Amino acid sequence: WDGGQDYTLINSLIIVKHMTRGLASGMPDFDNTRNGYEFAYHDTHDLLLTIHDNKCYFAYFEDGSAEEYKLYRHRDQVEDLMIKIIEANDTQAVTPSSLDDVRVKFEDLLADFRCMGLDVYTVVFEGELT
Repeated sequence: WDGGQDYTLINSLIIVKHMTRGLASGMPDFDNTRNGYEFAYHDTHDLLLTIHDNKCYFAYFEDGSAEEYKLYRHRDQVEDLMIKIIEANDTQAVTPSSLDDVRVKFEDLLADFRCMGLDVYTVVFEGELT
């Protein structure tokens, strides 16, 4: 048994861990762009990030929730609803925020990086997905 085999096993386990990250809840990450909107879902952080017109919109999707299931099964409808909320400037659902606030809530460094220098908002669906 040589030490090289230990490193091979450890590296294999690390690769498998990263490949299966986000699968515990059954919701894989995704990125999609359409109609000038960029959508990114990060399951590890329960975050649907939408970027449009130099603005970032952060929406929370709790693991195992009906909303997360709908996002997984009916992604186009959820994206359409997000577009509708943004274009309607729905002040009930869309709240101005800051990168500092969403960094604390979501702890998503990739989203943080992508939204540097952009206006930041949080979005709450309030039962719109049921």
